[in-house]
Amino acid sequence: MAMDDSRLVRSATLTQGDWSLTMNTHASETAPYQPLLQELDGWYGGVGVSAQNEQRKLGHGVFPEPSLRTGRQITLGGLFFFGSEADRTVGDRFISGILWDGEFADLTVDVGGVETLTARVKLDGEIKHKPIGDDGIQWEAPLFAPDPFLYAPARTYQVFPAGFGEGLQYPLFATKKNADGVPVLDWGKGAPVGGAFGNQGNATAYPVFTVQGSWPAGFDIVTNGRTISYPAPVDPSSPVVIDNREGSVMSSGYDQTYRLTSRDWVEVSPGESIQPRIIAHAPSNGWLDIQLSDTYI
Repeated sequence: MAMDDSRLVRSATLTQGDWSLTMNTHASETAPYQPLLQELDGWYGGVGVSAQNEQRKLGHGVFPEPSLRTGRQITLGGLFFFGSEADRTVGDRFISGILWDGEFADLTVDVGGVETLTARVKLDGEIKHKPIGDDGIQWEAPLFAPDPFLYAPARTYQVFPAGFGEGLQYPLFATKKNADGVPVLDWGKGAPVGGAFGNQGNATAYPVFTVQGSWPAGFDIVTNGRTISYPAPVDPSSPVVIDNREGSVMSSGYDQTYRLTSRDWVEVSPGESIQPRIIAHAPSNGWLDIQLSDTYI
């Protein structure tokens, strides 16, 4: 009787610009070479803590200071088999040059479609490799992610101000008919109703707000009782990007954080959700994009 192989296929893709390398735990029968994922230490766990832990002078124990997470140490390793020793030599040189410039790359790990997460990494030491027979290479690359968190693919939502899309449509009596087919005045459809946007991860997520359109006197973003107020004009050609994690506001490449009169930065705890509203300071025409990623550690 055939065995039921229910193991999940795990894949790891390292991407830098137009270059990418993908490995998985199951060999492909059609690939010109066999890039097998063999090692992924630090993807689970891999993050230490940093704390002062200052000893009390007049008593036992230390002062109760919270610990901060350090960066994430990851070891990516693989086993490649080629069609010939000549191909193996070319591949060995390719492996030796992974992230040679010291710049950052994206490491994305997919676990059978159940979980897909990404970390921003750089090379953190010597790439180790050794030949296997005449056609194989076993290698590993030490990587470091300064940001210890892992991010699911970002989701983007849109929120519109009250009254958006409402107004007399022209030409009159030409855009809408009643149930009897008689032309009537059309006052627009109104804004779609916003929803609740959640974080399904196990660490705090921070949304990115992008205000699009024309807001002559600025806007307020109100989220679960917290307010970000931007009393300055917004032009359609220069959206305002609010990064709640960094605590920054950018527009056309310039820092506009100083313009805020209220800066209650928004965070989404694990398992929680937010329902942002955008309120115009004067008649405006635009909307709010919300980008949010489930965040894990």
